Amino acid sequence: MGGLQLSDFSESGFGEVTIQEIMDKAYPELEKILMSDELEKLDYGSPEYQAAIRKAVEVERNRLERRKNNAKEPKTELGKHIQKQTDAPAVMVDRILEQVGKEVLDNLDDDEPKQ
Repeated sequence: MGGLQLSDFSESGFGEVTIQEIMDKAYPELEKILMSDELEKLDYGSPEYQAAIRKAVEVERNRLERRKNNAKEPKTELGKHIQKQTDAPAVMVDRILEQVGKEVLDNLDDDEPKQ
């Protein structure tokens, strides 16, 4: 899983086609500004252009932060610890921990002497 970060000028370091796909899906509000007539009328690199980009990046950061704050937490403390370390979705962490827990319990049954 890769993590993306936006600079204040919407740069990410990916190829042109890849960045277009990412922008369409991951940063819709920023993409609207980048493709707007308003931005096209401004001189690239002018203070007004830079301010418009910074404002759009801030809108995206706020949108993503709200989304992150509303995200579901894992069911267990161990899951919360793993999520903090890996930034994996809660559903994935819970599923993995449930699977591992089941395997551990199944193995415990196999180790007990049969009567």
